[in-house]
Amino acid sequence: MRHFVTGILCLMVAGLLPAGDLMADHEHHDGAHHSHQQVAHDGSQLQRARHLQRHHEFARAAKLLAELIERDPLNSEAQLLYADVLLHDGRVDEARAACVRVAVSGAHTLAGFCAVQVLTAAGEYDRAFNSAEGLMRKVNGYDQLQDGAQIWALEIAAVAAWKAGHMQEAEKWFSDATVFPDVPHSTEQAYAEFVSSRE
Repeated sequence: MRHFVTGILCLMVAGLLPAGDLMADHEHHDGAHHSHQQVAHDGSQLQRARHLQRHHEFARAAKLLAELIERDPLNSEAQLLYADVLLHDGRVDEARAACVRVAVSGAHTLAGFCAVQVLTAAGEYDRAFNSAEGLMRKVNGYDQLQDGAQIWALEIAAVAAWKAGHMQEAEKWFSDATVFPDVPHSTEQAYAEFVSSRE
């Protein structure tokens, strides 16, 4: 438990992670603040950002997401994608701040996996693995996450395990991630790189 808490908090500003149940993945922003038209626009903008991310246009994706987040800072889905594209662009400190905002939105477990991703990108592989292992225990493997988040969380955990030298856990989490339908190309590519590294 100590490693689980330390691994998440080591990259988060003290006092910003709300106390309470770390499994409470609730978004507390009020949808009434946005018109239906604005919500549709935000969804379209998020899809465009995902498209840019898949095509490795990280700077353009980050710009779109920054605009979306300015309108809706507690949009945890946008913040998670923002953290990912920032890491690909080498902007670790900004990605760390995005993870904090995910926690503030109430999506604590997702914020934990986001923090693991940042730790791995920062080269803190042992801390990343310890945190990932603690998170996987907390979510009973991954069954309590939504389908899309399961693949994302498993890939993050697998990469952390791989980089920390825990090959058995990496193999299990990569294998688990790839049994879902519609596995993203990035996950398949990461798994292929892992397999290649062991040959």
